[in-house]
Amino acid sequence: KDLSLAKEMLSSILDILQGMNPSTLRNEDEGFLRELASLLSLLYKSSDVGEVKSLLCQCILSLSIAQGNASSTLSALLPLLQDESTMAVSMPKNFQAMVESAIASTMDDRTHWNASSISKDTEIYNIDLNDTIDQTDHLSMAMDDSHLYLHTGKQLHQLGTGYNSKYGKLIHSTDQDSTSGMPWVGFVNGKLLQRSKTDPAGVFASLNPQTL
Repeated sequence: KDLSLAKEMLSSILDILQGMNPSTLRNEDEGFLRELASLLSLLYKSSDVGEVKSLLCQCILSLSIAQGNASSTLSALLPLLQDESTMAVSMPKNFQAMVESAIASTMDDRTHWNASSISKDTEIYNIDLNDTIDQTDHLSMAMDDSHLYLHTGKQLHQLGTGYNSKYGKLIHSTDQDSTSGMPWVGFVNGKLLQRSKTDPAGVFASLNPQTL
């Protein structure tokens, strides 16, 4: 089926929405914006074409940012988090602007904060890990500027996050001692640290993120 017209229309809508600064639509009629968001969400849920779903998701995110309230943004992210399909969603321009602004407000004047913000190559990924990562009741996670680390007790996994063009996929896994108790992993001052419940207080193992 030919969806070229649908893609062109959605791209045009996206250009309008992502061109709006955060809070541009703050004073617009809430009922209309709610109906528009519901329509985009309905189309998103009913579509089975990755490129169309990606455009719809970007429209939903852009609209939520332009509305300027946290609840609309969280509502926009929920369908993507619940979607089991695998697709990449480019970061809308106003979403990127919001994150850059948030980073700028937390950094001191001596920090080149723009280097820490998301780039135009950043994408949002949904990764199905049910068949890859062992099931566990205890999960610890940490994140640096490009990777996500998941510690299940039995294994430590390194995943690309999609942040600044790092591909969203499982990159590496290493077996861990599953008898040492509840795991903990953290990224502190540029170092990946891990410990278990049985380790003495204040004792951490420093890991090389390149090799785990």
